[in-house]
Amino acid sequence: MSIFSYICCHFAVIYIVIDIMKTYRFKFYQHKRNRYLKRTINASASIYNHCIALHKGYYRMFGKTLNCAKLQKHIAKLRNRNPYWQLVGSQAVQDICQRIERGYKLFLTITKKTFSGNLPID
Repeated sequence: MSIFSYICCHFAVIYIVIDIMKTYRFKFYQHKRNRYLKRTINASASIYNHCIALHKGYYRMFGKTLNCAKLQKHIAKLRNRNPYWQLVGSQAVQDICQRIERGYKLFLTITKKTFSGNLPID
């Protein structure tokens, strides 16, 4: 087997793996080895919920969505003051902000296509 055929086969496997989406489900038992992981997940959830609250408040006040760059900048400042949020890496925090931005954009494009008029926000 030549090197070229091995590389082509190797890339074919990568493409197959990328097309398949897998979801894993884990249950965390009460054990001291999982303590750091549990804290990190809870800190990520806290950051996510805070970002959602900021988006809702900004939309209520100004009637438009919050810019992702402004949100990332604000969360970075808050993260420097809060040692609990520093358990989550900076790139993970930016990814949280980008996921929320994508979700809101998708929601608003779908609702614009199906509904007309103002949307009630809780």
